[in-house]
Amino acid sequence: MADVLTKWVAASRPNLIGVAALRQSIGEPIQFRCGGRIFIFIVVEGRYEVKNDATVTHLDTGDIYFVHWEKGEEPPGSVATVLAITNTAVVNCASFAGSPVFLKHLSAAPPVLKIARHDIRKDTNLAAILELIGNEIRFDNSGRDEISSHLFEALYLLIVRHCAVVSVDGRHLLTRRDDPYVNKAIVKMQQALGHAWTVDQLASLAGLSRAAFSRRFKADTGYSPLRYLTRCRMHVAADMLRRAATVRTVAENVGYLSEFAFSRAFSSYHGVSPRDFKEQS
Repeated sequence: MADVLTKWVAASRPNLIGVAALRQSIGEPIQFRCGGRIFIFIVVEGRYEVKNDATVTHLDTGDIYFVHWEKGEEPPGSVATVLAITNTAVVNCASFAGSPVFLKHLSAAPPVLKIARHDIRKDTNLAAILELIGNEIRFDNSGRDEISSHLFEALYLLIVRHCAVVSVDGRHLLTRRDDPYVNKAIVKMQQALGHAWTVDQLASLAGLSRAAFSRRFKADTGYSPLRYLTRCRMHVAADMLRRAATVRTVAENVGYLSEFAFSRAFSSYHGVSPRDFKEQS
């Protein structure tokens, strides 16, 4: 059973369920199901192993592990376990629910993400916020709970920003993937989001059979090719709406033949209509 170094803080924030610092001995797991849709783990000491279905991820001191799922989807962490693999291991963690406006940024991030310590060092904002979080959780000073809540919300947004890259025309798209075959298809996909892509076309661009491509794509991204395409389209659509583009223009740019079809897809994904999204942004 994990040793709770700080109480699990029931945050007085609309998007955050709570934060805590936990210590495990070797072999002790953290089961991360507590009502949230987003979890962030910051390894403070030791090493962890994350088992998620057939995938195993190793986390070292200073790494971040980020996991989320969309409404109605099976949580990728539903059978996942964060397991200490050193004699002592400490993690700072947070669980989020999130309003539609808060979650609209989430399309930039893959469902499961590890950010290694050496990559965090290259991102000065991420490095700075982690230092502040560590200081707040370590010391029980006045206002710690509220400050920690704000800092973890800021960390969530910085993680999402870290996942985004900017293409040559200024649109924020999803990160490049580790699998070179998958990445080849994603680059082409993102260059022409309005194209009526099929799995066969994407597999051909990757130089793989349909079955091999679909299998590797799901293993690398956590999504089927067409579901990932929808995520890309919805992320770019949200970005264009923030820049005051009309709904019709956005629909045409991201591959929908009518405003109605686009609005239905956008509302299903973001939980709010394109027009309401524009007003809230």
